[in-house]
Amino acid sequence: MPKHDKIQAFIQHGTELLQKRAEPAKKLLQDIALVESNVQELQKQKAALIERKIYFQKIMKPFPGIYDELMQLVVSMPEKDKIPLQSILASLPLIQSTPLQSLLASCMPLPQTVIPAHWQSLGLNSQGFWHYLDKKTQVVLIHIPAGRFWLGASPEDAAADSDEKPSQEVFLDEYFIAQTPLTCGQYKIFWEETKEKGRQKELFSHVYEILGADEWLEYSKKLDFAGKKGWNFFYCSKENQDYAQASFQNREQMISLLCNGTRWWTNPQKAPLAWKEYDDSHPAIGVSWLEAYSYCLWAGYRLPSEAQWEKAGKGGLYLDGEEIAKVPNDKPKRVYPWGDVWNNNKCNNSEIGLDKTTSVNDSRFDSGVSPYGCRDMAGNVWEWCLDLYDKNFYDILKKEQEKGTEIRNPVRLKTEGFRVCRGGSWC
Repeated sequence: MPKHDKIQAFIQHGTELLQKRAEPAKKLLQDIALVESNVQELQKQKAALIERKIYFQKIMKPFPGIYDELMQLVVSMPEKDKIPLQSILASLPLIQSTPLQSLLASCMPLPQTVIPAHWQSLGLNSQGFWHYLDKKTQVVLIHIPAGRFWLGASPEDAAADSDEKPSQEVFLDEYFIAQTPLTCGQYKIFWEETKEKGRQKELFSHVYEILGADEWLEYSKKLDFAGKKGWNFFYCSKENQDYAQASFQNREQMISLLCNGTRWWTNPQKAPLAWKEYDDSHPAIGVSWLEAYSYCLWAGYRLPSEAQWEKAGKGGLYLDGEEIAKVPNDKPKRVYPWGDVWNNNKCNNSEIGLDKTTSVNDSRFDSGVSPYGCRDMAGNVWEWCLDLYDKNFYDILKKEQEKGTEIRNPVRLKTEGFRVCRGGSWC
């Protein structure tokens, strides 16, 4: 194939792939291709291309690189043909040597939530999603774009229990979730800071500022919880309090439980199980729901709702949300983080016979990560959620949906019951 034809074929190939990810990227490459053989026309449009480059950087910020083959073509082309391709390269935000597939996967929306100053950006993870290191807690958090996903098990999933059905589309706002279960090393940071003084009431003073006791069920209000303004802590409905009421009916009751119910860990004998048996990369185990909840208050987080946990495990209808490119999820109703077929080599489970926890970064289970890059969503250890268990919750949501109610950010909160655990374990 003549070199010029190879260039044209390559540009066409790139355009077709980019079309699936971002219309601005597609349009940019199309316009460049139109003037690729006309140097004078390209020079006339140089200013416009520069302007579009700036715009491109703002909305796509930034591409991780450009395809190796394109760089090689620039080097090997005759001098008279180099200007157009150099201009193509110059019109893209960043030039490095990474596969085109990585470039395409990077077209993800930036978080709209203000990133705390102590969160260090780690760029895009292996799945193409923004992730950050919290330098205070040493927890890596992954950005989950806003959008719809399938909550619950598919009707075709014969192995699913009745309380996992029916499945339904629900909408979740964007959020961040830890890349792994909380590790011993991460929990020790919290333990060392709080074990001597316990939880004093003044440490929870910000909880008093959430809302008045008579306003707990106002879903439209944005709560200020642990300093996170604009984060919805409860999904509540005045009209249907039977399934969406707050766990505590007044703030005094909540403050009392948080302050008095968490002092027990000043006793060294109450440390989490296997505290000294495993290294810092193993998940912390033997942690009660209240202790996990208190850790989140200290860290400035909160436990994920069951819906948030499930979306992080299976992915949304569109992996990048619904704002830019609508990157499709090939298995939006998947049963496991990796797909629909069980594979005991993709997670730490009883069938492989390890009979203990494994490091959250164990490379043997790299292929078992979720579409967003979350690890140990199946196996190793069970994981706490914010919700209280209700076998009828999905049915109730479905009935509300059939009435025309849009289900957004659902979480099951009531006055008593068992907390939800998800994910399975090694045993």
